[in-house]
Amino acid sequence: GFPGKGGGSLGSLKYQALPSQNRLIV
Repeated sequence: GFPGKGGGSLGSLKYQALPSQNRLIV
């Protein structure tokens, strides 16, 4: 997955905040 809740600088609006695994919403 991606670094904690929304991926931080990766674009919090583009990543779904999940406890252990974030997924692209594109």
